[in-house]
Amino acid sequence: MQIEGKWILSGLGIVVSSLLFSGCLNNSKSLNQMEKVLLPLCTEEYGPEVWKTDGTKIGTSMIKDINDGTNGSWPSFFVNHQDTYFFSADDGVHGRELWKSNGTEAGTVLVKDIYEGSESGGGYYITELNGMIYFSAEDDTHGRELWKSDGTEEGTVLVKDIIPGSNSGNSYNLTDIEESLYFTARDGIHGDELWKSDGTEAGTAMIKDIHPGSDSSSPSQIAGFQGTVYFRANDGTQGYELWKSDGTEAGTVLFKDIHEGALGSDPQEITPLGDRFVFAALDGINGKELWISDGTPEGTTLLKDINEGSGYSNPNRLTELNGMIYFSANNGTGYGLWKTDGTAEETVMVKDFSEYTTLHLYDIKVLNEKIIFGLYNTQKEEYELWESDGSLQGTIMIKGEMCPPFGG
Repeated sequence: MQIEGKWILSGLGIVVSSLLFSGCLNNSKSLNQMEKVLLPLCTEEYGPEVWKTDGTKIGTSMIKDINDGTNGSWPSFFVNHQDTYFFSADDGVHGRELWKSNGTEAGTVLVKDIYEGSESGGGYYITELNGMIYFSAEDDTHGRELWKSDGTEEGTVLVKDIIPGSNSGNSYNLTDIEESLYFTARDGIHGDELWKSDGTEAGTAMIKDIHPGSDSSSPSQIAGFQGTVYFRANDGTQGYELWKSDGTEAGTVLFKDIHEGALGSDPQEITPLGDRFVFAALDGINGKELWISDGTPEGTTLLKDINEGSGYSNPNRLTELNGMIYFSANNGTGYGLWKTDGTAEETVMVKDFSEYTTLHLYDIKVLNEKIIFGLYNTQKEEYELWESDGSLQGTIMIKGEMCPPFGG
């Protein structure tokens, strides 16, 4: 919807066959063979709500005004399960809770008012595992803990009260890898550490106290590669470094101390690329740059020093499509859209966006063998929607003169 010459977006979303994404997305599965783009639009009349589009004006419509009026429901954390989209939203009556939608107004409904009344139960970090939806939520008895749902009110239940009572185990970073759920949580004795669940109370446990005692190793950037879990963590000695786990305490170890000493390499954006994975890190010599690994410490090396020397290129939003990873980076003269096939020679800029004061890139996703992404043009103070086929000529703006997405 256009209002006074500007489009307003609350985020960017994508449907993959029947898979829905939003500005706050989690657990992206296969990203090919897209059918539709979802734009959770924010209008003066409705506020931020869930819309759907087939790419035409006539095919663009709001699914449902979940929060009646102008405040909007602020939908987020979309994930697909059996042609039903699960997400978190606030209808203005029940607070933020778990919702589901089949893409129709009548089929967009509250799953369960977990925290009864106007308080918010949550519905954060939603992911799917073995036919069930897992997420973080709280009710009037328990703090924020791990929950699961089969899509029905009665089938939406607490998995485990990690910290008994009203205190929160604070489950977050939920990621499904090799038929198990990996996430970050605390139990009141240990800090935020790496946990694993098979969906049962008995099968939900901490894997390892990486930062011993009540301090937190704060695992994040959790990703799977060839049956192994890789993640960012801080053991209190080497700073934030790249760790790996086979799901056991003994098998959860520091993978490589990239930046030796207490500062850490701060690995981010762990993304598989064929028989290797790519990520961003800093080694104390170069700034935050693109690295690549074959799954061995000795095979983990700097891929390319994009911003040569100690400057930071800050690769982010890494997204794989057809054997290439697309990302945003700064080569020292400005930000641009880049791509890599895993070699230094083919790590190249697709399009230079250095005319923008700063490139705030949002949600690179895949649509019909192309990537689509939103960016904030700080020079014009407006949000723009772009697409790219990986070539300069094929990188074009779809829509400009939009306001920036809420929350990025």
